[in-house]
Amino acid sequence: MKKAILYLNSILLSVALVAGGIWNFVSHNTDSAVTKESRKLTDWPSWDLNALSEGKWTRQVEDAFADRFMFRSHAMALAQKTESLRGLPGEEVKLVTQKSGDLFNEQAITKADKSGTTDAAGAPPAGQWVNQMLIIGKAAYGLVGYSDEGGSYYAQAVNTLASKMGPTIKMYSILVPTAIEFLDDERYTKLSYPQEKGIGLMYGKLHERVKGINVVPALREHRDEYIYFRTDHHWTARGAYYAYRAAGASMGYTALPMSSYQREEVPGFVGSLTYQTHAAVIENNPDVCEIFYPPGEHTFTRYYSGGVLGGKAIDKAYMLGSNRYTAFIAGDVPRSVAKSTNMNGRKILILKDSYGNAFIPFLIPHFQEIHIIDPRYWDGSLPAYVKEQGITDVLVFNCFQIVSYYGGFAMNLLRVTGK
Repeated sequence: MKKAILYLNSILLSVALVAGGIWNFVSHNTDSAVTKESRKLTDWPSWDLNALSEGKWTRQVEDAFADRFMFRSHAMALAQKTESLRGLPGEEVKLVTQKSGDLFNEQAITKADKSGTTDAAGAPPAGQWVNQMLIIGKAAYGLVGYSDEGGSYYAQAVNTLASKMGPTIKMYSILVPTAIEFLDDERYTKLSYPQEKGIGLMYGKLHERVKGINVVPALREHRDEYIYFRTDHHWTARGAYYAYRAAGASMGYTALPMSSYQREEVPGFVGSLTYQTHAAVIENNPDVCEIFYPPGEHTFTRYYSGGVLGGKAIDKAYMLGSNRYTAFIAGDVPRSVAKSTNMNGRKILILKDSYGNAFIPFLIPHFQEIHIIDPRYWDGSLPAYVKEQGITDVLVFNCFQIVSYYGGFAMNLLRVTGK
């Protein structure tokens, strides 16, 4: 009898596994988890013997199967709840300065409060250290470091570009700090390298013809406003607006008042920090994406390896899943061009990472053409492009965190500058 029950259970389990496998194979993303992760569903790969020999084909099959796994969103939610149990109250977390450069200041978080609320005496909420991220209240913060080697490498890339530009071309650099720079609680700001100091050090390495524009004071003046997302590592369009306004004098334009822009709010933004922390307090308090549509008429064209797409610089149709930030210039496109009706002859080339996406639309009324290149994804010659397009201004725009000790952007900037 026991053997019969064992055999029956084995048969039922086998049938369930086979049925589940078939369902996962034929399923068409009826689960919302991938959408919440702000990315596209992984396609089933076509048969490729070379890819199989390199291990790429089987990895894509695994990814496609995982995206279609039954109850994926429920499994992710369970994992997030499990992760949120880490960092219990009273647990001390310490970050040690790394030997390979002055990356972080040494500091200890001596108390971690999962509630994220003020205590009975009205004191500020204590921080929770989760998956190398700091959570305070309903917002997540990533620590930022700086290495002189990384700063020098970035400056070398910008200076090399400047040396290839004609003498009449105006050159600018804007580095933007992340949200942790503007925390008022010194217990936690000491954990991260002071970004305004790091920006100053990097500007000091630039060639004299490259104008480093410090937008930090303008952001600090408005730090109590919604200038950074809580659930995502990017700044908001409001933060980008204040930087745009601060950069006007250095870049030769008069910033428009905020009232000149048609404003819209799009709720439900759950950004990258949610999936880095797996914290319920972050996922359950999504951001609102504030959009400022540029006044006047303009065209916006995106150039991909597979074709060309038209549109506008800001469009809610660009949003991918819950990722509202892709409304700005459709995200990280290899090359795109915005053309306005302002025939003033100014044509600016902007070399940027994703922080530039929310900033660029504000410039449309002030330039005849805005050429946008992300060197990480574009393969061409910048000197040749500048000459062919009649570029008058060049702006290198980056998040300080991306370039202060990661060399990827600088490496790609050097690559396309040397062609």
